[in-house]
Amino acid sequence: MWYRNKDRDGNWSHWNHQRLSHWDQEIAKKYAEDEHIPENDDIGSSYWPQLGPYSSLDPQTIATHMDMMKRAGLGVAVVSWYPPGLHDPALDDLNQTVDILRALLLDIAWAHGMRVAIHLEPYEGRNPSTVRKDFEYIHTHYGKHPALHRVANVRDGTLLPLVYIYDSYHNSPEEWARLLTPSGDLSVRGKTGLDCTAIFLWVEAAHSTYTKSGFDGFYTYFAAAGFVYGSTPSNWHYMGRVAQEAGIYFIPSVGPGYIDVEVRPWNFANTRDRRDGQYFDHMFSEAARLRPKMVSITSFNEWHEGTNIEPALYGKSTVASLTWPARAYLNYASDPEFYLTKTKQWVERMFGPPGLVIP
Repeated sequence: MWYRNKDRDGNWSHWNHQRLSHWDQEIAKKYAEDEHIPENDDIGSSYWPQLGPYSSLDPQTIATHMDMMKRAGLGVAVVSWYPPGLHDPALDDLNQTVDILRALLLDIAWAHGMRVAIHLEPYEGRNPSTVRKDFEYIHTHYGKHPALHRVANVRDGTLLPLVYIYDSYHNSPEEWARLLTPSGDLSVRGKTGLDCTAIFLWVEAAHSTYTKSGFDGFYTYFAAAGFVYGSTPSNWHYMGRVAQEAGIYFIPSVGPGYIDVEVRPWNFANTRDRRDGQYFDHMFSEAARLRPKMVSITSFNEWHEGTNIEPALYGKSTVASLTWPARAYLNYASDPEFYLTKTKQWVERMFGPPGLVIP
């Protein structure tokens, strides 16, 4: 929900992403740190979206995205979320995601047979106490909408709003236990009216300790295989066993590849070539071995990191500028919908047509 278009919104956001500096000054000085210029067909991505550099606030764009996801066999759109008064640091405006969820996103999702889940961002000062307030807000403002995605919690099977807690490791397992165990002093469990199906992010091997914090499950998010412990498919069998023993969900995250050099020009080491869909096939096949109840996809439209499955235009190039020569965008062979089609094939293979809900 973070893209803005100058014609519609009065300013660009994220499409004009600045090239980020490396923390090592000797490396940093080798690369420019200027912003991309969308007016020159130059955006902060190695791919060019078929819809062009759109606004995430445009109702027609939202409807088109929901239709694309539905055609790909998906059932749930997971959206970045900040509580009221806070927002993505790249946005100069107020937090419009909170308002658009209430006024627009949920309604459009429901009209297209889709649901919406929350991806709770690691805003400054986030801790279990503030997350309790976030859960309260989610229940109060979205809880009665049929498009808010609910998943059975692992204690008694009650259907509760699904919330992915990104960078959950910023707080200790003991801190989360205060919120997510029935005996915690901040507990949302039971008949508090605040309970959610809470999912933590497993990044490093040591994060297995979070399975004892009251979480309902975990996901892996990162699309770059081998980047961290959790995003390495060869570790998933063990992680799945940990989840089974703890009686919680393991939601493996799969992606089509990774390339972020238009925002981190020094980060070629983490590029993962798509190999004409073979990379995506491999991650999906590794996830399928686990027979998970849910799979997450990173991502539908994280264009900066090149994990997008949203249709990309074939044969697009930038306009040369005084700073940068023209460059050709990458593409999905000759079919902009290649990854939507491939996603649907895997959904049906794993869950059967027409596909179960995939958060």
